[in-house]
Amino acid sequence: MIDLSQAVTSEPDFEKKQIFEPLKFCPPILQQRSAKGKHLEGYDTASLILGIVIIAGGILLLLDSYELIDMGGNQYSPAIAIYMNILGGSLGGGFIFWGWAEIRNRKKLEINRTLKPESPWYWDFDWKIEGIRDDLAEQLFWRAWMVVFGLGLFGPVSWMVFFSDHVEWQGFYWLVASIFIFVDLIFAAAVSLLVYQNLKFFKYGIPKIKFLEFPFFSENKIRAQLDNLPKTFSRMTLELRFIQEEHEAHGESYIYKFFQLFKEAKVFMEVPRQWDGRLLIDWQLPDKPEYVTCLNAHPSRYWELEVKVETSGVDYHSRFVLPVYAKP
Repeated sequence: MIDLSQAVTSEPDFEKKQIFEPLKFCPPILQQRSAKGKHLEGYDTASLILGIVIIAGGILLLLDSYELIDMGGNQYSPAIAIYMNILGGSLGGGFIFWGWAEIRNRKKLEINRTLKPESPWYWDFDWKIEGIRDDLAEQLFWRAWMVVFGLGLFGPVSWMVFFSDHVEWQGFYWLVASIFIFVDLIFAAAVSLLVYQNLKFFKYGIPKIKFLEFPFFSENKIRAQLDNLPKTFSRMTLELRFIQEEHEAHGESYIYKFFQLFKEAKVFMEVPRQWDGRLLIDWQLPDKPEYVTCLNAHPSRYWELEVKVETSGVDYHSRFVLPVYAKP
């Protein structure tokens, strides 16, 4: 195991900057940075109810499928109702799972807040004392779910649009076809990203950082350990950031923005001596007592450590949220 003494350290950057994400203007199915804070209270309950309504509606549709008549007066096949039930069950199940998990977690944290109000690391986030994983597993689950649901919904429609025997390539049809080409390209990109993330998962597993102390206090150091890093690489970069999230309301939707208030980087230009894939993190925090993790605030604020390793084949990349708090 080595420490950070062989790394080249950058100058601390305290300028507020919006974090640039190449895919931040794309649909959520392509985004890789997700909001950590609990911004929208009540959406968990609404999600749970919506999921139940979708599944119940699908069941009713299946029971009454014999009454479904198209515009030409022909009766629909019950297979269509079954197919719609599969899609509705997938969508509704996703809403129910997310809403139930959020409600359960929120109640647990509220109890901890009542019992230990002066120790926010017990109720600000569901921290595990031994360490934390990055969000690769969560990304894989939700992206796979969205890809399967989206392909199931738009795939048959795209087939009918482009390969139907009654297609007339004129007028309004060109507009409809161009919309579906754009949608299909998005899903093709999402499938490619999902494949790449799975390759990263099979090569490195789910990255995890071990906390050697818990929590970290704002005037002290971050002491942690990273294992299972690539044995060979051309460059390894660690970036410590303090992030503040903001979101802008646009009607009933929200656009999340991420601002960096502090950044410091440590770079290994070559494989260190005695390197065995384990790295000891001993990183002094800046003299900013107001820079503390607060994931339940609005807007939320938190520390994160991003690790990028350039190597042959699939590169290593992980991002960890850190429990940095003020002493009570």
